[in-house]
Amino acid sequence: MKFFHSGKVLENQTVHFNNSIVYRTRQPIEFKITAQTDLTISNDQITVTLFYSDGSESQYDTAASELSNLNTTAPCLHSYFHQGNYFVYGLLSYNGTNYFTPRKTVYIWDPLTMELSAKDFAAVNEQIQISFTSSPYWNVYYVIDFGDKNAIQNTAGSFQDQFVPSTIAHSYVALGLYNITLRAWNSMYTHFHSKMIRIEHPIPTGSLSISPTTEYIPYPDGKVILTLHYSSMNQDPTSVKCKFNYGDGEETLAVNLTNNSRVERTHYYQATGTMNVVFTCTNGISEQAVHATMYVESYSLSDFSFSYPNPVLMSMELEPVIPTSEYRHFYKSVTIPVTVTFTISMKNFKKFPPGLSVTWDFKDGAPPETFQLVSPQVTHTFSSKRGTYAMVIKIESVKSVKTYIRYITLGVIQFSCYSQRFNLRDTYVYLYAQGIYGSPSYFLNVDTDSHTGIYSYTYNVNDYMNGTYFTFKYMKYGFYFPSVYAVHANGERETVFLDQFLIADLSVEDSLSLIVQPKQIPLPPGYAEFKVISSSSTTRPFVTCEMKPGDAVDRDSIYVKTQNISSTEPLVFKYVYTSLGANTVTIKCSNYISVKTMTEVATTVNTCFDPHGIFDRQHSIPTNPLKVFSAYDLYISNRMNILCQDENAYFEWNLFQTDNTNTIGLPIDYENPLKEGQGRFLIKRKSFTDGLYNLTLNVTLSTTWISEYMFIQFHSSYPFAYIVGGDYVIGSKDMTFDALAESRMDYQIFGGNENLTFSWKCTRISRVQLTQTEIIINETPLSTCSFKEISHGVVQLSSGILTDYEYAVTVTVHQGSSQRTFTQIASITEEGPTLAINCSLNCNNKVAISSKVALVAWCQSCVQEEAIKYDWTIWEELNGKYHVFQLSADLHENDTTSKKEAFVISSNVLNPGKKYIVTLFVTTGNETEQEGKVYRRIHTNVPPTGGICSVTLQTDIVSPILSVNCLNWIDPDDSLQTLVYLFETVIRRNLTHGEDDVVTIIYEGSESGIADVPIQAGDPVFGYVVTVRVRVFDIYGDYGTFTKNITVYPPYYPTDESSIEASFVHFDKKFSEHYLSGNDIQTLCFIGAVASCFKQFPYKENTTREEDVLRGVESIYIDDTHGGPIFLNYQKKVIKLMRLVEKIITPGCNNSQGRFNLADLQVIYSTLDALTRYQPYLTLEAVNVTTYIIKLSMGCLEYGARDPLSVDSVDKLTLVGKGKKRSHF
Repeated sequence: MKFFHSGKVLENQTVHFNNSIVYRTRQPIEFKITAQTDLTISNDQITVTLFYSDGSESQYDTAASELSNLNTTAPCLHSYFHQGNYFVYGLLSYNGTNYFTPRKTVYIWDPLTMELSAKDFAAVNEQIQISFTSSPYWNVYYVIDFGDKNAIQNTAGSFQDQFVPSTIAHSYVALGLYNITLRAWNSMYTHFHSKMIRIEHPIPTGSLSISPTTEYIPYPDGKVILTLHYSSMNQDPTSVKCKFNYGDGEETLAVNLTNNSRVERTHYYQATGTMNVVFTCTNGISEQAVHATMYVESYSLSDFSFSYPNPVLMSMELEPVIPTSEYRHFYKSVTIPVTVTFTISMKNFKKFPPGLSVTWDFKDGAPPETFQLVSPQVTHTFSSKRGTYAMVIKIESVKSVKTYIRYITLGVIQFSCYSQRFNLRDTYVYLYAQGIYGSPSYFLNVDTDSHTGIYSYTYNVNDYMNGTYFTFKYMKYGFYFPSVYAVHANGERETVFLDQFLIADLSVEDSLSLIVQPKQIPLPPGYAEFKVISSSSTTRPFVTCEMKPGDAVDRDSIYVKTQNISSTEPLVFKYVYTSLGANTVTIKCSNYISVKTMTEVATTVNTCFDPHGIFDRQHSIPTNPLKVFSAYDLYISNRMNILCQDENAYFEWNLFQTDNTNTIGLPIDYENPLKEGQGRFLIKRKSFTDGLYNLTLNVTLSTTWISEYMFIQFHSSYPFAYIVGGDYVIGSKDMTFDALAESRMDYQIFGGNENLTFSWKCTRISRVQLTQTEIIINETPLSTCSFKEISHGVVQLSSGILTDYEYAVTVTVHQGSSQRTFTQIASITEEGPTLAINCSLNCNNKVAISSKVALVAWCQSCVQEEAIKYDWTIWEELNGKYHVFQLSADLHENDTTSKKEAFVISSNVLNPGKKYIVTLFVTTGNETEQEGKVYRRIHTNVPPTGGICSVTLQTDIVSPILSVNCLNWIDPDDSLQTLVYLFETVIRRNLTHGEDDVVTIIYEGSESGIADVPIQAGDPVFGYVVTVRVRVFDIYGDYGTFTKNITVYPPYYPTDESSIEASFVHFDKKFSEHYLSGNDIQTLCFIGAVASCFKQFPYKENTTREEDVLRGVESIYIDDTHGGPIFLNYQKKVIKLMRLVEKIITPGCNNSQGRFNLADLQVIYSTLDALTRYQPYLTLEAVNVTTYIIKLSMGCLEYGARDPLSVDSVDKLTLVGKGKKRSHF
């Protein structure tokens, strides 16, 4: 449309809104009108009117130019108050002309934001109120779908009407999750909204409970099991979640609750205290809470307590048995088992901490019961005797142990007798019953009708209890079981028997006697009979007699018999004696009420044999054998002198393998190597395996014989392991390790090595640190190293040898099932000296402190022309570290070896039972010095100790005789206790070359005693004092020493020829007794003892001497009286004794190697020493015989010294050498 005025046009007039055509009610709307105008009227005024079609309008005036631009035109604001579609247009008036704009539609509608409001959860059939939120002001139409196939709608009224909200109610008949949807609309908008609602069953009120409601919980275990219980007949609640608050933390879980269901929760409290427990269960429509209180307390194993009935009623009954010799009744009283329930509690805890172990010893003879502590109740059935038992209850946890002692008394009634055994003739029986509080009635049954009247009396036990005692007498011999019963306050009856039956017996003290037949018992055969007879007319039933025959050999045997003894039926023992002499037979007879011991002397006689016997009789029982090492030669000699003259004795030796039950096995085929002097038996070393043997000697004469036995226990020692060079060596890379050369089958130095096998191990270790002030040896393996076997027992390191390490090479030496190891540490050098320490004496794995130790430096690479310096040092271990061992002042001053190639540690310098290291620093080279450092370990032995010896000196007609018995010597380092005893005398004598201590070996062997051995008399110059010395040797040659000084006088003092001859009459008889015994060494001791008693008459030579001639004597006198008749007689006696010595030792050892050992040779030379001690009694013949004897014994000496030097052999060789030297005049 166009408007023209005065030739001008107003056109394109338009109404404009705010950027939209849809508005809400009451929303201000900005309207603008624009139009294009002629420029000529730009300043003219135009009236603008806007019509809103709601009955209202707006008018204003504006310049025409302002209408041309939207930015300059004037705005008009207008709001609608009702919904609807409105037409807006404008009217422009100019100079009376109206111009209309086109109509534009404005949409006035409020957006829809309304929503449904209802609870999220509801019960079945519950009326659910549904309302609107964000309801519109103006009416809307809507449809609500409830999700259960039901819906409602509202389409009433006009959209210009005001909206009136209403409440909607709906219920659901089934469980489920329902989606309620709303569709609302007006002419402009459609709006949707949904609401989810869950239909559930509620948790019924009072349907929940908790258990326990109160409990004490042990800590640190802190474990509790809490149970939530649900009980209701209603519909099961749905979608239930429970929050479990334990008082120190909580958790929430979905649970399924059904009638009588339960939910268990296990919780561990981490601290002590009172914990308030709340279990809250909810679903969308209900909530319930239950409460409990937990008391968490710490505990210890001391918090336990035990409850049980105490005392416990326990009746008894009689049980039939078959009578025996130990139990002669047909019944025995036994308890009726009773079961006791024990309740264990710990503070207020209902449950015990886990991991507790209980060991319950009821001390009733049943084995202890061990169980995990879970249940508070323990039951045990007691079947033992009535009485009080100290039960031991040990409770253990991982960290601690607690032991409880609790007492329980089985049986209330205490029934006892004054005496269980009594004399039928004159004894009243007293029986006592007590134990029930108050003054109960006790009822007695005496088990027989043969008794006097029974009297009962009440006595007071304490303030709360009276007892009853009964008294009566039995009328017949026999065994009786009385009983008593009473009824307790609770109506229970308890019957009690005595534990042991009563014995009514008759005494044997006044009726028995012993008869020995015969009084003089010939041996052999040695048969004896011992009768025990009764003088009473009344038989003594069941008398037991023990007979000890008093046999010195069969000394531990006891023979027992039981029978009825009367005057016509005596009890008889028959026995065969082994030992000679007065044997005291002892028979002890007893019955139930009396004992009688009877002794008589049963004398066994044989005039041809010394009653002291053949062997050391302490070894005549298998439980105390002679203990020896099989590595030694064992010499056993007959100790018994043969008294019959002009007899030839035959000695039959037999060996049997046996055991400690005295059961003799089959004989062993073994020939005595000693062909001559069969009174001595030699068991060569390594002849027998370990075990117990019976050695029997039968000595037979032409008209009689005697036999005796002893037991010998052979032991073999462990093998000795050693690698040449010792503990530490310095060597080159190609050095070898030789274990064969010096390892041996036993500790003894003469043990062989032919049956040894070897296994090896090599490891690298850190270098040994040896300085003048410190030793550091760390043998912890760093790695393994390889080796190769060069030959049997010899290996060499393989490739990869480094000089930065030491090499620990260990050899295990096997001998059968026994084995020992030795480790040698090798330091490999390329420049320094190859060095080791060798040992020549006292070289065992333990060193005998009573002997010297001889070491020597071995330097393979040293050149003799070089200057070599040696520096030896001894170190002692103290508290795990080694310190320089300071020698005593006198040893240090006299020490000349510590700078030499050889190093000797004197005897008794080192302490027993200690560890030492001997270090050697060697410096070689004249211009450029090279130093080598090596060491040797020394473990010192502990010698035998703790024993004593008793010494008895007697004198027969021609010589002193000595007996020594040693007891209680032990070897701390040897569990086998295989000891060797060396019996000696040490006599200070005034000899031609001066004073000297003369040592004479009396005996060497494993027997700990000697009996009636002749010894030499003392020297009158020194008061006839003789030192008896016993040295007790162990396997290492170490010894403990016992000494005692005694005075040994010659037993006779001949003053003329007749008295000398008279004494030699006795000598001939005693010599025959010794010689016939076959014990050559004791016979030689006898000769030496007799020779030591020769009186040394002063001798003066009256022959003219050269100085007398020079002095001018008138005549020359030659004295051919030889000192007179006494001197001549003594010279003859010396010749006689020498010939006897010659007879004894001939033919020496040439044809019988091993006939004499080193100790025997010392006896031979000591005997010669005694014979040649006073030179005036020696003739040329005596000298020649002495020379022959010495020559004869040289073969024995060579054989005795055939082995390498051992510690103990060095000492004996020294004694032999001194004796031999003295016997050479």
